[in-house]
Amino acid sequence: MRSRYQDPPLGSPPIPAAPGHARRHGPRRRRARGPRAPATGGPAALRRAAEDVAADSEALGAAGVASALLVLWSEATLQATGRGLPEGPFGLLGALEGLAYLAVIGLVAWSALTKVTTGSGLPGGRLGLRGAAEGLSYLAFGLGLVLLWLQVTEVGYLDFAPFPLRIEFKK
Repeated sequence: MRSRYQDPPLGSPPIPAAPGHARRHGPRRRRARGPRAPATGGPAALRRAAEDVAADSEALGAAGVASALLVLWSEATLQATGRGLPEGPFGLLGALEGLAYLAVIGLVAWSALTKVTTGSGLPGGRLGLRGAAEGLSYLAFGLGLVLLWLQVTEVGYLDFAPFPLRIEFKK
């Protein structure tokens, strides 16, 4: 009689497992599980993530276009009157102007960094708003540098009203 712990001779049928013990070979039985959690990966998740990025991209582009236009308006006012935009009610227009200048400088810096690292500028986006914001930001930045040079050479001072700061340059 064969012992249960010895391998069977070649060509003979396998020894059945004792009742209650797991089988070593054959198809695995799958246990029933509760409801599965929603998949975190896959094409649907990638599509949702791409839509979120596109929506953020368009919002960034719209804010960039608005900021660049506000800066261009401020620069036109500076060229015409020698001063920037008025403060507005509760100083809101002046605050928006300052934030717009920061946004334009940020967009130009982001675009220049992207250009240096990848070889191309910012992608235009689905509606082209990010590309428009990039172009308008470069225009406002360049025009700002020209106006700064004109203000220093022709007028001879920089006035930071309403702050008591005035930088005069000798001619």
